[in-house]
Amino acid sequence: MGDVVEVRSPVDVAQLRPRLGNADVVQFSEPLTEAEYRSVAMLLGDHPMVPLRVYGFDDDLATLRFLRWFPHVRRFSVAGLWHLTDLAPLDQLSADVEFLDIGETRKPLDLAPVAQFRRLRRLRVVAAVICPLVWRRNSCSDQQSPDWWRRSESFRRHRIGNWCGQLRHQLHQMVF
Repeated sequence: MGDVVEVRSPVDVAQLRPRLGNADVVQFSEPLTEAEYRSVAMLLGDHPMVPLRVYGFDDDLATLRFLRWFPHVRRFSVAGLWHLTDLAPLDQLSADVEFLDIGETRKPLDLAPVAQFRRLRRLRVVAAVICPLVWRRNSCSDQQSPDWWRRSESFRRHRIGNWCGQLRHQLHQMVF
């Protein structure tokens, strides 16, 4: 089993290079400098089977602008990028992407940009719906709690059902 290689600024290429040989994934959660992105991309070019994973709450990372430095990445994952709103920047990746993991986001995303990946062998999409009504047992009386919970539960089922229906429709259009 390989390692998870966490990349942080300042990037030390001499230390990073030997770790990639045994890496399961290379990941970062904070923006790097342009020179650091270039260095990491160059090193990943020698390890095409190692996925690049980006995660966290950073607004800049959520734009996916950094992908311009990684045109040869064939395995890409975003996880917990809550502010991600658009997958169009995926067009900066090679059409040879084999694995794409779209993890938790605050809003449903249009999956149309995924259609460009003709060699895609594995696609993972996680639906995340944040319910505005969260019931806590101590936040209201016992008499009120079942009604609050029912409204919250109904809202979640409705939103999740709609999102899953949209996702099925988009995937069907891409595959067939």
